[in-house]
Amino acid sequence: MDLQEKQYEIGGVTFGLDCPVEVKADGWVPGTATLRTQDIDNPTGDGVRPGKDFKGAATWGFSLYTNARTEKEAWASVAALAAAWDNEDVRLTSGAVVPLRYRVAGETRVVYGRPRRWTATVNNTSMQGRIEIEADFIVVDPTVYSDTMRTHIIPIAVPLELDAGLDVPFIPPFTTSAGASVRESAVRIGGELPTPIIVTFNGPVADAAVRIGGWTAALPDPVAADNPVTVDARPWVRAATAASGGGVKVSPRVTRISKMWLPPGIHEVIFTGDDITSTASVLVSWREAYRTPR
Repeated sequence: MDLQEKQYEIGGVTFGLDCPVEVKADGWVPGTATLRTQDIDNPTGDGVRPGKDFKGAATWGFSLYTNARTEKEAWASVAALAAAWDNEDVRLTSGAVVPLRYRVAGETRVVYGRPRRWTATVNNTSMQGRIEIEADFIVVDPTVYSDTMRTHIIPIAVPLELDAGLDVPFIPPFTTSAGASVRESAVRIGGELPTPIIVTFNGPVADAAVRIGGWTAALPDPVAADNPVTVDARPWVRAATAASGGGVKVSPRVTRISKMWLPPGIHEVIFTGDDITSTASVLVSWREAYRTPR
């Protein structure tokens, strides 16, 4: 769904400006990620020796209120957003996250995490249709993403060519069998930060592999036409799965899924595989990544 300026959406429920549940003028506080440091005391003198700094979760706080004519309408508005905030399927599933979408300064962006605190304050103002709420959303990935999923599809049947006239040198990094096809292309990554990549192999194809930006995603087993396989590097997923469900093996001695990120810029893509039908393809998907909420 499209969002208007200063509106937010979670679980299909929109809140914020001109919505049944609004955000106070100073009611959105997008907190910064906590830091886990590896600093150690200097054993021979003053100070510390800094180690690596890892970003943890961030708490986004919301001060909300209902803008209704009656108390009954106010409680109905609270109930709708509270149901989205307290999604039992997410709350009781380890590793599950939900997207929180928002629009600010003309851009719609999204973060991923878990709804947590939800406290409604009940007093006499509820009789005039105003119920105040304090809510927290825990952002599990410190990266902010574009709301738009970018995609680039590479059909294996198309003869070797380059997209957008780019001169991309090709040195085969794979051992291909007789009749194997090779397709070369390029993707342009926007945004400010490296972003995790999703690679979906659509069969039928055997010995399927994609090399992009210095890393390789490869599958040791054939991919059926009716059962595509997705290798997903997003931090809250980091898995290879088939459309039919269940995990899928990835080839040894290739890039760890956690390393399948691309920085902004143009990157060559090399898709190889063995497909006698010439109908296989690979879909590369990503969201542009940013450091700040806007």
